Amino acid sequence: MAKGTRYLFTTTALLFATSEVAAAAPGDNYYRHGDMMSWGGWFVGPIMMLLFVGLLVAAIVVALRLAGLDFGAGRRESDVSRALSILQERYARGEIDHEEYEERRRRLV
Repeated sequence: MAKGTRYLFTTTALLFATSEVAAAAPGDNYYRHGDMMSWGGWFVGPIMMLLFVGLLVAAIVVALRLAGLDFGAGRRESDVSRALSILQERYARGEIDHEEYEERRRRLV
């Protein structure tokens, strides 16, 4: 190696070594607690991320519902009206009698 390259390499190595020593000062307990890349970090990190995203989505849905938006209300009404029209068609064709028609209509409404 050339003299300048060796000097640059040595200086860089000393800087990294001193930064690690400074980070692991005696009172810090830096290495005793482990870091995020330990086994606990590998498993707990993704779980916490999913939990955070789930809570964020739930909070948005609750806020929208409190604001008066109901995502399934229109769909439910159209499903019930569709079921009633099918029930009326079956009654009109004579597939079901009046008692069965009234019972099923009461269940739908």
